[in-house]
Amino acid sequence: MLLILSEEHKSQLMNLSRFEPSIVEQLVQIAVDFIGKGIVAKAIQTAASRLAVEPRLVEESITALMNLLAESVRQRANSSDLEDSLMSQLGFGDSPVVASLVRVHEEQCDFLRASLLGLDVRLPWYRDLQWRLDLELDSRHLRNQPVSLIYIKLYIRQGDKVVPVVLQTDPVNLLRLTRILEDALGQLKSNSTRRLLKAI
Repeated sequence: MLLILSEEHKSQLMNLSRFEPSIVEQLVQIAVDFIGKGIVAKAIQTAASRLAVEPRLVEESITALMNLLAESVRQRANSSDLEDSLMSQLGFGDSPVVASLVRVHEEQCDFLRASLLGLDVRLPWYRDLQWRLDLELDSRHLRNQPVSLIYIKLYIRQGDKVVPVVLQTDPVNLLRLTRILEDALGQLKSNSTRRLLKAI
Protein backbone atom coordinates (compact mmCIF):
# COMPACT_ATOMS: atom_id res chain seq x y z
CA MET A 1 0.00 0.00 0.00
CA LEU A 2 1.53 3.28 -1.12
CA LEU A 3 1.33 6.31 1.14
CA ILE A 4 -0.50 9.25 -0.40
CA LEU A 5 1.61 12.39 -0.21
CA SER A 6 0.47 15.91 -1.13
CA GLU A 7 2.53 18.01 -3.56
CA GLU A 8 3.62 20.34 -0.75
CA HIS A 9 4.69 17.36 1.35
CA LYS A 10 6.64 15.93 -1.62
CA SER A 11 8.45 19.22 -2.21
CA GLN A 12 9.40 19.45 1.47
CA LEU A 13 10.69 15.87 1.46
CA MET A 14 12.70 16.58 -1.71
CA ASN A 15 14.75 19.04 0.39
CA LEU A 16 16.26 16.00 2.11
CA SER A 17 18.12 15.07 -1.08
CA ARG A 18 20.26 18.22 -0.62
CA PHE A 19 21.67 16.99 2.69
CA GLU A 20 24.38 14.48 3.44
CA PRO A 21 23.22 11.15 4.91
CA SER A 22 24.55 12.02 8.37
CA ILE A 23 22.49 15.24 8.43
CA VAL A 24 19.39 13.34 7.27
CA GLU A 25 19.88 10.83 10.08
CA GLN A 26 20.04 13.65 12.62
CA LEU A 27 16.95 15.32 11.15
CA VAL A 28 15.05 12.04 11.32
CA GLN A 29 16.05 11.58 14.95
CA ILE A 30 14.93 15.14 15.76
CA ALA A 31 11.60 14.46 14.04
CA VAL A 32 11.09 11.32 16.14
CA ASP A 33 11.91 13.29 19.31
CA PHE A 34 9.46 16.04 18.32
CA ILE A 35 6.68 13.50 17.77
CA GLY A 36 7.21 12.26 21.30
CA LYS A 37 7.81 15.59 23.08
CA GLY A 38 6.39 18.26 20.78
CA ILE A 39 8.10 20.84 18.59
CA VAL A 40 10.66 23.05 20.30
CA ALA A 41 11.67 26.16 18.31
CA LYS A 42 14.97 26.50 20.16
CA ALA A 43 15.92 22.94 19.18
CA ILE A 44 15.32 23.79 15.51
CA GLN A 45 17.61 26.83 15.79
CA THR A 46 20.26 24.75 17.57
CA ALA A 47 20.05 22.00 14.95
CA ALA A 48 20.26 24.53 12.12
CA SER A 49 23.37 26.14 13.55
CA ARG A 50 24.97 22.77 14.38
CA LEU A 51 24.27 21.40 10.89
CA ALA A 52 25.15 24.73 9.20
CA VAL A 53 21.80 24.77 7.38
CA GLU A 54 19.16 27.49 7.05
CA PRO A 55 16.60 27.27 9.95
CA ARG A 56 13.57 27.51 7.63
CA LEU A 57 14.86 24.53 5.61
CA VAL A 58 15.49 22.54 8.79
CA GLU A 59 12.00 23.28 10.10
CA GLU A 60 10.33 22.31 6.81
CA SER A 61 12.35 19.10 6.60
CA ILE A 62 11.58 18.10 10.19
CA THR A 63 7.87 18.87 9.74
CA ALA A 64 7.80 16.83 6.53
CA LEU A 65 9.54 13.92 8.26
CA MET A 66 7.13 14.09 11.19
CA ASN A 67 4.16 14.01 8.81
CA LEU A 68 5.64 11.13 6.84
CA LEU A 69 6.36 9.03 9.94
CA ALA A 70 2.98 9.82 11.49
CA GLU A 71 1.14 8.96 8.26
CA SER A 72 3.03 5.69 7.85
CA VAL A 73 2.21 4.69 11.43
CA ARG A 74 -1.43 5.80 11.09
CA GLN A 75 -1.89 3.73 7.92
CA ARG A 76 0.01 0.82 9.47
CA ALA A 77 2.45 0.78 6.57
CA ASN A 78 5.29 -1.68 6.78
CA SER A 79 8.88 -0.90 5.80
CA SER A 80 8.51 -2.06 2.20
CA ASP A 81 5.41 0.14 1.77
CA LEU A 82 7.34 3.15 3.04
CA GLU A 83 10.30 2.34 0.81
CA ASP A 84 8.08 1.89 -2.27
CA SER A 85 6.27 5.16 -1.54
CA LEU A 86 9.51 7.11 -1.24
CA MET A 87 11.02 5.57 -4.37
CA SER A 88 7.96 5.89 -6.59
CA GLN A 89 6.61 9.27 -5.51
CA LEU A 90 9.85 11.09 -4.77
CA GLY A 91 12.28 9.27 -7.03
CA PHE A 92 14.87 8.79 -4.30
CA GLY A 93 15.93 5.40 -5.64
CA ASP A 94 18.42 3.60 -3.41
CA SER A 95 19.55 6.76 -1.66
CA PRO A 96 20.70 6.82 1.97
CA VAL A 97 17.64 8.94 2.78
CA VAL A 98 15.34 5.99 2.08
CA ALA A 99 17.53 3.56 4.01
CA SER A 100 17.63 5.92 7.00
CA LEU A 101 13.86 6.47 7.02
CA VAL A 102 13.10 2.75 6.66
CA ARG A 103 15.52 1.88 9.47
CA VAL A 104 14.02 4.48 11.82
CA HIS A 105 10.51 3.35 10.89
CA GLU A 106 11.39 -0.26 11.78
CA GLU A 107 13.12 0.67 15.05
CA GLN A 108 10.73 3.35 16.27
CA CYS A 109 7.35 2.10 15.00
CA ASP A 110 6.06 1.08 18.44
CA PHE A 111 7.29 4.31 20.05
CA LEU A 112 5.69 6.41 17.30
CA ARG A 113 2.39 4.56 17.59
CA ALA A 114 2.34 5.01 21.37
CA SER A 115 3.23 8.71 21.05
CA LEU A 116 0.51 9.33 18.50
CA LEU A 117 -2.05 7.52 20.64
CA GLY A 118 -1.03 9.74 23.54
CA LEU A 119 -1.82 12.82 21.43
CA ASP A 120 -5.36 11.57 20.92
CA VAL A 121 -8.02 14.22 21.54
CA ARG A 122 -10.02 13.58 24.70
CA LEU A 123 -13.63 14.51 24.02
CA PRO A 124 -16.24 14.89 26.75
CA TRP A 125 -18.57 11.91 27.10
CA TYR A 126 -22.00 11.22 28.49
CA ARG A 127 -22.29 10.39 32.19
CA ASP A 128 -25.93 10.88 33.23
CA LEU A 129 -29.15 12.64 32.26
CA GLN A 130 -32.06 14.10 34.19
CA TRP A 131 -35.13 15.70 32.69
CA ARG A 132 -38.19 17.62 33.75
CA LEU A 133 -41.38 18.55 31.89
CA ASP A 134 -42.92 21.94 32.69
CA LEU A 135 -46.44 22.42 31.43
CA GLU A 136 -48.21 25.76 31.59
CA LEU A 137 -51.91 25.08 31.10
CA ASP A 138 -53.32 28.57 31.17
CA SER A 139 -52.23 32.15 31.58
CA ARG A 140 -53.54 35.60 30.83
CA HIS A 141 -51.44 35.81 27.70
CA LEU A 142 -52.14 32.35 26.29
CA ARG A 143 -55.76 31.44 26.73
CA ASN A 144 -56.48 27.76 26.27
CA GLN A 145 -53.07 27.08 24.75
CA PRO A 146 -50.85 24.83 26.82
CA VAL A 147 -47.14 25.57 26.61
CA SER A 148 -44.77 22.76 27.41
CA LEU A 149 -41.02 22.97 27.96
CA ILE A 150 -38.60 20.17 28.63
CA TYR A 151 -35.54 20.83 30.77
CA ILE A 152 -32.65 18.44 30.34
CA LYS A 153 -29.72 18.33 32.73
CA LEU A 154 -26.92 16.49 31.00
CA TYR A 155 -23.89 15.39 32.98
CA ILE A 156 -20.73 15.22 30.88
CA ARG A 157 -17.41 13.80 32.02
CA GLN A 158 -14.42 15.93 31.00
CA GLY A 159 -11.27 14.29 32.22
CA ASP A 160 -11.82 13.65 35.93
CA LYS A 161 -14.62 16.19 36.38
CA VAL A 162 -18.34 15.72 35.81
CA VAL A 163 -19.85 18.94 34.41
CA PRO A 164 -23.62 19.56 34.37
CA VAL A 165 -25.10 21.22 31.27
CA VAL A 166 -28.71 22.47 31.37
CA LEU A 167 -30.67 22.51 28.12
CA GLN A 168 -34.21 23.73 27.45
CA THR A 169 -36.34 22.68 24.49
CA ASP A 170 -39.90 22.12 23.40
CA PRO A 171 -41.34 18.73 22.41
CA VAL A 172 -41.21 19.44 18.66
CA ASN A 173 -37.48 20.23 18.69
CA LEU A 174 -36.83 17.29 21.01
CA LEU A 175 -38.52 14.93 18.54
CA ARG A 176 -36.47 16.41 15.70
CA LEU A 177 -33.26 16.03 17.71
CA THR A 178 -34.18 12.44 18.60
CA ARG A 179 -34.78 11.63 14.92
CA ILE A 180 -31.41 13.11 13.93
CA LEU A 181 -29.58 11.12 16.63
CA GLU A 182 -31.36 7.91 15.63
CA ASP A 183 -30.34 8.50 12.00
CA ALA A 184 -26.74 9.04 13.12
CA LEU A 185 -26.81 5.79 15.09
CA GLY A 186 -28.26 4.02 12.06
CA GLN A 187 -25.44 5.35 9.88
CA LEU A 188 -22.92 4.15 12.43
CA LYS A 189 -24.04 0.59 11.70
CA SER A 190 -23.52 0.93 7.93
CA ASN A 191 -20.69 -0.95 6.20
CA SER A 192 -18.95 2.20 4.96
CA THR A 193 -18.81 3.64 8.48
CA ARG A 194 -17.49 0.37 9.87
CA ARG A 195 -14.69 0.37 7.28
CA LEU A 196 -13.87 3.98 8.11
CA LEU A 197 -13.76 3.32 11.86
CA LYS A 198 -11.62 0.25 11.28
CA ALA A 199 -9.15 2.35 9.29
CA ILE A 200 -9.00 4.95 12.05
